[in-house]
Amino acid sequence: MRTPQVNSEAIANRFAQFRKQFIAKSQDEAGKILGVSQPTIYRFEAAKAGITVEVIRILIKSYHLNIDWLTEGKGQMQDKEETKSTLVTDVNQIKVDIESHECKIKIMQKNITSIGKQVDSIQIRQNERLEALEQRLRELV
Repeated sequence: MRTPQVNSEAIANRFAQFRKQFIAKSQDEAGKILGVSQPTIYRFEAAKAGITVEVIRILIKSYHLNIDWLTEGKGQMQDKEETKSTLVTDVNQIKVDIESHECKIKIMQKNITSIGKQVDSIQIRQNERLEALEQRLRELV
């Protein structure tokens, strides 16, 4: 599956500017930080390859990249306000995830209890059958 990309010379130039100011002076170091190779950073900055959506996500989340600035040259390079609202959204999502996991844990606990009862019932029946077989064996001998 192909990773979605954003590509244009103007975007490439703004990406290079952002990288030098906020991430790392060298393409090699920036690549290590962003999880891509130095040649990939070069291709982004030379507009030979589109900037992947995953790299843009990292820039927005970790470096407060203003996507309007990157794509259209509008506003400041960084958008602190967007990050704050994203943080609140992330915290709220974490709360929802925790509640969901707690519910799943309760269901699993009930299932474990039920399985335990079923195992006990099976063991009782097996013991009864074993006793019956032993009784028959004694009668045959």
